[in-house]
Amino acid sequence: MTRSIVSVVEDLEKRLGHFASDPVTLVCLLLVANGCVEPYKGLDHDSRLYAIQVLERIHPGSFAADLYLRYGSQDRFSLFSLLMSPLVELWGIYIAFFCAYLASKILLFWGLVRLSRVLISSHLALILALIHLAIVPVAFGGNEIFHVNESFLTPRLSSCALVLLALERLLAGRMVVVVLLLIGSLLLHPLMAVGGILTASLWVVAGRCNRRQLIWLALATAAVSSLVIGVEPLGNRLFGYMDDLWRTIVLQMGFYIRPARWWWSDWIRIALGCGFIGWTAAHCPLRRVATFWAAVMGSAFIGLIGSLIAVNSHYLLLIQTSPYRTLWLLELLAIPAGYRLAAHLWQFGSPQSRSASLLVVLLLTLNWDSRLWASVSMILLYLLGFAVVWRGFAKLARHSDWLWRSIQSTFLASSGFMLLFNLIQLATVFETEPSIGLELHPALIAMYLSGTMYVLPSIMLLMGTFLISLKVMGQGFCLRFLLLACCAAYQALLLCAPNSDWYGRYFDVRNRHVRFVDSRLASRAAGRSRPLTIYWPTPLQDVWFGTESNSYYNIAQMSGCTFNRGTAVEGYRRASLALPFELERLRSLGQTNEWIVVVEKLFQIKGRVHFPREEDLFRLCEEESLDFIVLRYPIRGLYFDTDNKYYIYDCAQLRNLRREAGVQRSDSPWRIADLVK
Repeated sequence: MTRSIVSVVEDLEKRLGHFASDPVTLVCLLLVANGCVEPYKGLDHDSRLYAIQVLERIHPGSFAADLYLRYGSQDRFSLFSLLMSPLVELWGIYIAFFCAYLASKILLFWGLVRLSRVLISSHLALILALIHLAIVPVAFGGNEIFHVNESFLTPRLSSCALVLLALERLLAGRMVVVVLLLIGSLLLHPLMAVGGILTASLWVVAGRCNRRQLIWLALATAAVSSLVIGVEPLGNRLFGYMDDLWRTIVLQMGFYIRPARWWWSDWIRIALGCGFIGWTAAHCPLRRVATFWAAVMGSAFIGLIGSLIAVNSHYLLLIQTSPYRTLWLLELLAIPAGYRLAAHLWQFGSPQSRSASLLVVLLLTLNWDSRLWASVSMILLYLLGFAVVWRGFAKLARHSDWLWRSIQSTFLASSGFMLLFNLIQLATVFETEPSIGLELHPALIAMYLSGTMYVLPSIMLLMGTFLISLKVMGQGFCLRFLLLACCAAYQALLLCAPNSDWYGRYFDVRNRHVRFVDSRLASRAAGRSRPLTIYWPTPLQDVWFGTESNSYYNIAQMSGCTFNRGTAVEGYRRASLALPFELERLRSLGQTNEWIVVVEKLFQIKGRVHFPREEDLFRLCEEESLDFIVLRYPIRGLYFDTDNKYYIYDCAQLRNLRREAGVQRSDSPWRIADLVK
């Protein structure tokens, strides 16, 4: 058994040698791997925010009254909407964003392949690292909010891709190209470009200074930074000032910019990445590459320190730039560094070093979320059990190589368990009722199931499938075309299927109910000159793209509060009016939902807020700018239409009803004491 595993590794290294030198086919493989495991999710997460900016640029005024755009947005800091507008006018928002997403992924994987080939010499380690990177989102920072390899379109994807290409050119000494690529990244997404600019700057400085000069330069920089930050009038003049109310709202709604609020698993993941990259920097034989690894760590360290300072100050620019985002390079490149370490240990050839190599691979492929301790415990139990089997309790071990046998058995058993777990997840997913009120149908499952699956079996399955395809079709145009066609067709199918009538007849798809709401609002509001404003506690894309209306309030709209004080203050006021409805929606997503904690802390809620009542509805309807309210539950008989899933309330009708009843208008938000049971 020992010999067979060693033979498999050696055979794979030989088979993949020629393939690793073919970057085009490699990119095609990564696109298919990514499309199968982390397919395109449409207008989701921040993609919907960028989409609405593009639509407002094409049709000025269509969403100008929306809370997210009313006081300005991040659009002024990026060329993204300017570049996307012609494509959206030509093809429409859905097709244009999907095509731009595929182009961004191609660029991202091209950058990853180019840079990884410089950093990793082992062919097998290179392929494993790249497949791993293709099938995981690669979280950076805290709370799993932002990811490098995200499955929706934002300028972050192309900005990161340009940074990776710039760093590869940096190591090749092509400084003019480096500057141009970094400028392009900066124009697309300044916050993501900062990590690349800082890394490149550190690499250049380290290459031109000796150790003593570097120490003096670091001390001087620290002294100047301390002076600027410590002297508030000077700091306020340079960075701007964020007042107490604005800062409180920003730090509560943007809890993920505060390192103190990050999960323990985030810190373990960051520490592990530092360990992998630190080891690689210390043992890399090429000075320029070793300096690069050190620069990546230095950039991440500076960004983390910057965020710690920012959230404990009132400096506007420091809070807005979220310096911790420089961590994205460290957390992305930690995976290639880990596989490089595993390959290095394997090449030593001793049982001890190869045992350590297998443990490193297991460590890399664990799910770094709330299940981390369960996964680690599983590995430790396997290791303990097999150690007893191969060594025994006697003073003299049964086998002299018992450690290698134990870890090898642990690796195989853990891989088998992970595969079995993934298969059970696939087999039982339709039999499990979602615990947080989400819809359940095949397309959605295919989009989001990977978040619950283990990585190692997926890597092995993809590797085996590709080797078979390589043997059958050969390495050439046919294979590349097949891979690209599969990548595009599968993701397009997942995107389009839920919108079709035949799909809706078999599965309870939310889109069908959204179309009902849209049709009823359109008929009810026929003849109105201005766009509708509706309050609907639902994913924001249902309001913006499902009904083409302005959203009165959604917690996702508060993403702009860091850059616009008006958004923060007005959003806070509207949230206080809609508080019972918002908390009811958040409770449906699970009692441990992070956003419940955010809202409760922001409004200092000590008890449980009551279920929305008639007076809550009337009070919200008093907002003159609000046209309709859509809820998932009836409040008395006040709604004017329903499909038994959503209940639609006409605010003008309810305002008239309230006036006829002789109830005076009240513009003040609910007191928290009135809401808490």
